[in-house]
Amino acid sequence: MPQQAISTRIAQIYKTTYGRGPTKITAYLLPDLVTVLVEDLNIPAQSTLVELGDHDLVEAGHRRLHQVMCADMCTAIEEILQRRVRGCVSGFNVALDAATNCFPLEDGDVEAG
Repeated sequence: MPQQAISTRIAQIYKTTYGRGPTKITAYLLPDLVTVLVEDLNIPAQSTLVELGDHDLVEAGHRRLHQVMCADMCTAIEEILQRRVRGCVSGFNVALDAATNCFPLEDGDVEAG
């Protein structure tokens, strides 16, 4: 099932980058879009900063780390689906400790699995 394979690979990328992976990750497939919801991804230092009210600093850190991970995440999805990814659009919500990563795909059908 491609959703599970995508979730596993993205979690591995987060683990390599953050030093630990998220505790919950779900991939959703649409005909021309993959969306990955990642939850509970803050490392302890980031959680401490959130408790201190330094939300902007935590959000900036997530944005920068996302830039580092983007190419690897796109490559992983391309390998799993055998489709070209046009790019990655992401967002992070500090209050939810959750991120979304959206990957628009080139024209074609998502592999059924």
